[in-house]
Amino acid sequence: MIQPRLERYLRERGTPYRFLGHPRAIASQETAEAEGISGWQLAKSVVVDLAAGDEVICVVPAPTWVDLDAVCDATETEDAILSDEDRMRELFPGCEVGAEPPFGGLWNLPVIFDPSLLAIDRILMNAGTHDDLIELRTEDYLILERPLLAPIAVMPGEPWRHAMPAEV
Repeated sequence: MIQPRLERYLRERGTPYRFLGHPRAIASQETAEAEGISGWQLAKSVVVDLAAGDEVICVVPAPTWVDLDAVCDATETEDAILSDEDRMRELFPGCEVGAEPPFGGLWNLPVIFDPSLLAIDRILMNAGTHDDLIELRTEDYLILERPLLAPIAVMPGEPWRHAMPAEV
């Protein structure tokens, strides 16, 4: 179970937080609905494998997807793909696949945080299971994790930034 490990991580760093239980939900949007909140208040973690063999946790609003081209730009790598489930189990012991908390300091992974999430004061995110969320102030999360801020989120169906025509 991840909760004691996550609690210890936050407590040792003096970061205030609150755990919330909710009816089991797998998809991020289902989780937001179970909590009775907008998906824009829920941050989801998406783990991306970079060309150099490293991984990065991408934190984006629940209704969005990760723009892998933008991740390549932010990390100055040539290629990026979504991590597979087997790799997720290795990287996040004790977590259910798809419910990984976006705490790179806990997992020794870098974090990229989409700036659109700066618009909310309190952020909700998965806490390692599909039944639990953690809530903390967005500012506290940024102080704790010191993520790279980069626009990496795109709405489903929108072209990635590299596919969009350049403005003249």
